[in-house]
Amino acid sequence: MNPIAYAVKSGRENLVIDSASVEEHLPALLPNPACATGTCAPGIGVLTREEYDVAAADFHLTPFQESRWLEALSGAGRRPAYFDFRHGAERVGIAGGVEISSPWRPLAGVSRCLYLYGMPPMQPGRQAAMMESFTAFLRQRGFNTLELAPYYNAPPPYVPRPAFRPRLAVEYRLDLALVPTELRRGVKRERHYLMNRAKKSDLVYDESQGTARLEALLTCMETTRHHRAGKGFGAYNPYYIPGLNEAAVRRLLEGGLGYICTVSQQGRILSAMFVIANLHHAYCILDGATEEGYVTGAFKYMMWCAIERSKAAGCRTVNLGGVPKDESGPRLADYKRSFGAEAHECEGGTCFLVGPWPTFLHRCYKLASRPRSVVQLAADTLQTIWPRT
Repeated sequence: MNPIAYAVKSGRENLVIDSASVEEHLPALLPNPACATGTCAPGIGVLTREEYDVAAADFHLTPFQESRWLEALSGAGRRPAYFDFRHGAERVGIAGGVEISSPWRPLAGVSRCLYLYGMPPMQPGRQAAMMESFTAFLRQRGFNTLELAPYYNAPPPYVPRPAFRPRLAVEYRLDLALVPTELRRGVKRERHYLMNRAKKSDLVYDESQGTARLEALLTCMETTRHHRAGKGFGAYNPYYIPGLNEAAVRRLLEGGLGYICTVSQQGRILSAMFVIANLHHAYCILDGATEEGYVTGAFKYMMWCAIERSKAAGCRTVNLGGVPKDESGPRLADYKRSFGAEAHECEGGTCFLVGPWPTFLHRCYKLASRPRSVVQLAADTLQTIWPRT
């Protein structure tokens, strides 16, 4: 039988075969007697976006694993990649990420990386074996590293440990399985007072998809940056998620995965927040408020309204993200706990797929490719210390 016809008939159409490599891939297509005994080795395949979206219906994805997120963060040197995890003929998991490489072809082999925005969803008990096979699959295809973001990851993330350099993080998540009265018990008494005052001040909460209110969000974010600097907390980068920028936010809004929450008073927007959400989870990514928004309590009112709307939409959790490691960290953690959010330890990291010398070249490339961000951070810090008159 023709190998390609056999692949389609046996459900292995995701394995791409060209005429030059039939002999190489033919053993992978032939039936394996070990599958009947449950000892069949796991297999990795490549999916299209459409195939990934169909397969995603059987797994519990976070918003960062949705194809709409991955497509929105594509760009020069960044392209979405989708993978299929199988044990015999059974699909046991999927993975979606972004392949990152240098836009300059001579350096592409030095910098090739797969970035996953969270641990791939898989059947329980399959994670360790599948990740072992996945790293071997990537190594054979010329990847230098596998970067695993910590979002929603409960440690350990089942990545082969000898080559894995872990990074720990903390997220503050709100469990929406609680009824509203129980959620309110997690809110401190002073927050109740501020929310009630905000309602009496004729504040109006609204949500909108599309880019109509993107400029208002950016204005509020800039005010918050100055507000933070005025308290001596220093400069910070609101686009802390790798690959996220204003253009990506615009694409997420246009694609329907993201929306903007606002609170206004007499037509003036006082606070705004960018949220991404799917059927299971909502994640608050960007936010800000005007000076009047801080005074009136519009920012806190907006947060609580967004939590209640997420629960009404059927979300299981609202993720308020982490906190910075500067002096503002403890205060921001207390603020997030005041809504009933609890701290969850997460683990991500880097899995080096090649030897010491290629790894060294890859790390040198990464350092050299980000001088602009380092210079910008230094300039922002100096501006905070010595503001222009």
